[in-house]
Amino acid sequence: MGIEEIRKLKEQSKLPKPPKKHTINKKSAKKKAEEQKERAERGGEDTELQKWYKRCQKMMTGNCYECGKPIETRNFQQAIHSICHILAKRKAVAPSVATHPSNWIELCPDHHAKFDNIGWDERATWGCWQEVRDRLVMVYEDIARDERRHFPDIVLKYMIDKNPFKDAEISSDR
Repeated sequence: MGIEEIRKLKEQSKLPKPPKKHTINKKSAKKKAEEQKERAERGGEDTELQKWYKRCQKMMTGNCYECGKPIETRNFQQAIHSICHILAKRKAVAPSVATHPSNWIELCPDHHAKFDNIGWDERATWGCWQEVRDRLVMVYEDIARDERRHFPDIVLKYMIDKNPFKDAEISSDR
């Protein structure tokens, strides 16, 4: 090793070290194995949720119900961002109606994100509220009894006002 190489090493030692890059896998090995097993059991077919999204995609109008903005309907990967579950599909909310034909509304990605992060009282002020409410009325009968506590009170009140005889039936469901 010559003197020039030693000088370069000394100069390099004074420079800050580049930060180490750490990556976190998006899915754990266990999750990947579970998904592969499930896919094998399905024979490579789509999940029920994927089939539901594809059915919804075929029924899309191409415009946001709230603002009228054009929406991509031909490309599946983009279209699913505009298919908004009215009652959340999460296991903690309403999985029994996750793939119900009426449990969705077409919203642009911006309004979809807002819809998912606001309460029912604020949703009731939106221009598409009447459509959302009507679809919720259609979904009500198919919601599992233990999930009905997540059903919006504002829609229950509307249902009772429209049909006072339904009051006793709805009260016993909750």
